[in-house]
Amino acid sequence: MKLQRHEKFALRDGWINKGLLILSDDKGDFYDSYYESRQDRHFAFTRKNAPDVFGMGNNMVKSLRFWMRACGLLDERGGNAGTYLSEIGEVIAEYDLYLENPYTLWVLHSMLVKNFKEATSWNVFFNKCNVNEVTRSQIFEIMMREMLKISEGKEIPEKSLKSDIDVLLNLYLKKSSDVDPEENNHSPFSELEMIKETGNGLFSKNFSNKKGLNEWNIYLELVERFQNTKTIAIEDLADGNNGIRRIYQIPMMTLNEYLDRLDALDLIKVNRTAGLDVIYKINDDTPITAMKKYYERCQD
Repeated sequence: MKLQRHEKFALRDGWINKGLLILSDDKGDFYDSYYESRQDRHFAFTRKNAPDVFGMGNNMVKSLRFWMRACGLLDERGGNAGTYLSEIGEVIAEYDLYLENPYTLWVLHSMLVKNFKEATSWNVFFNKCNVNEVTRSQIFEIMMREMLKISEGKEIPEKSLKSDIDVLLNLYLKKSSDVDPEENNHSPFSELEMIKETGNGLFSKNFSNKKGLNEWNIYLELVERFQNTKTIAIEDLADGNNGIRRIYQIPMMTLNEYLDRLDALDLIKVNRTAGLDVIYKINDDTPITAMKKYYERCQD
């Protein structure tokens, strides 16, 4: 369980693609001037000139490293091995470096909220905080209660949890239209419209259909689960821990529509006869091949 690793900064536009460029072996030639050798780029986060390389303050560099790790984009090998892009990071760097496709942002959101180890507060919020129309203090109370259940008697630092809640809300909330665009603190995750401010200090999750979400995001979720099984109950997929309806905040009807589309594409087989409500694996896709299939379809 980890709290407040973000240095109190929500992810900002341009951060992810800058990190992808700097760490990629195939891109970002501009940054080679900062290093004695190409291998040095894999130590970009820890070098003394990191603020110059990334063009941001030292604490922001630390924050970016957290966000990339929490979103599953980094492979940190420990010791003197350096930091590399994960397989998913490499795919996104190749196909959607600037996060222009909404599919990519949904992938990053899913990776973040399922990452209990690195982004505990995000995982607990989306899985356990199911009350709508709540204040910050009520969110804190709910999350503190849920974290104490799983902390095995360890104390939860109140300040750290409150900081996580502030950053979580800043990450997903749309900024008002009168915010100066030159401040450059817009979060790309705000485009997902997962949380809305309803007035009088109240916040609510948004369960309407999501902009840019498509059946290929759901297929990626299925492929991840199919690594250990050949069948998945729709009920478990929808409402289990890290269930689709929790991650994406979509109604059951919408989920079923996505499943039917995937069935029509011959990517899965859905069986709703005799009350089975089961999804069957019918190919050997991995998360990486599933993502590549989607991106390559977009290029056709």
